Amino acid sequence: MDEKDEVKGGWLSDLFSVKNIILTLLAVLTALNTYRTQVTQNKLDIAQKQLDTTQSRLKIQSIALDNLLKKKEFESNLRFKIYDEVKEAVIKKDKQLQDVAVVIVNEMLSDDSSFRSNMNKILLGSPFTDTAVRTSILKTQIAESEFSKKSSLSGDSLGIDSTKLTIDVFYLQDILQESVTRAEKVYQELKKKYPDAVIRKRLLPRSINAQSGYRVGSNQIRFKDSQQSLAMEIQILITDKKIFKLEQLQLHPVRSRRSPSNYISIFVRNM
Repeated sequence: MDEKDEVKGGWLSDLFSVKNIILTLLAVLTALNTYRTQVTQNKLDIAQKQLDTTQSRLKIQSIALDNLLKKKEFESNLRFKIYDEVKEAVIKKDKQLQDVAVVIVNEMLSDDSSFRSNMNKILLGSPFTDTAVRTSILKTQIAESEFSKKSSLSGDSLGIDSTKLTIDVFYLQDILQESVTRAEKVYQELKKKYPDAVIRKRLLPRSINAQSGYRVGSNQIRFKDSQQSLAMEIQILITDKKIFKLEQLQLHPVRSRRSPSNYISIFVRNM
């Protein structure tokens, strides 16, 4: 090989080397650009998902707000309607209308104590309200007051001594003639079985039972998880004593923070 061929071969070799370097650089740049594009696309996808999530949350919040406004509007209209019913019952001096008005006030305003109290004040304050209706309202108020008084002993919302087991036996006003006698039998059996416990027999007024948190429609035992074994023991005891001929006590665990761990409530309603 002469000198000319050597120069030519060296030049071509350098050319191919530069070409390879350029191709390599182009490949790297292409890969880098593809990577950046993919990262950007991923970020856009994430941003879109976040936007969709935000829009979904806003939609849910909007629906919740709309439902709340509708509920407020319904409650407001309901109050006006009840007010009209009470006013009409008083003006017409009709005992039947007044009896119905009292039921409407106590049942439909069970969770609105302030407005319910105002409606009862109107009925009590009117000279046209029937004496029997007036007496019924006053008896309900006395029963509620007595219930609240017994539920606020010792500064505790339920009047519970934290060092002792407390069992409340409630007899429901809904079916008073049936509930009170059976509640007395339950009370006596519990006194014998648990002499060291605090056993209390209490009236559950109809107006209180209509409130959320109560609404008892059956014979039942309410208890926290820590008292499940004892609740089952009481259920077996009362069942064996045949106090209830038809509907036995049902177990109802509760999750309320307000209810102490050493407290069990029994609700007696019917047979």
